[in-house]
Amino acid sequence: MFHAAEAAVVWLADHHGIDTRRQHWAKADAAGRLHGMGVTANDHRDLLSDLNQGRKDYWYDGEEFEAEELEAWLAEVEDLVVDAEKVQ
Repeated sequence: MFHAAEAAVVWLADHHGIDTRRQHWAKADAAGRLHGMGVTANDHRDLLSDLNQGRKDYWYDGEEFEAEELEAWLAEVEDLVVDAEKVQ
């Protein structure tokens, strides 16, 4: 989910002249800017931050996630990918 969300933001950001600088925080910032520009229906800034932290928590600390949390993230990632797919 993390990589899909970041890829969608980078795709949209590239098409709208927003630099993501290959940094996680810049991609989260770009997600907020894209929403402010009306490119995405929702502000996915927190999603990118949460997924990045979740990735770290899982790989470095072995933390598990609740199914409800994963399902909510998945629904939001799907929305973001659908927005990105609209760009030709």
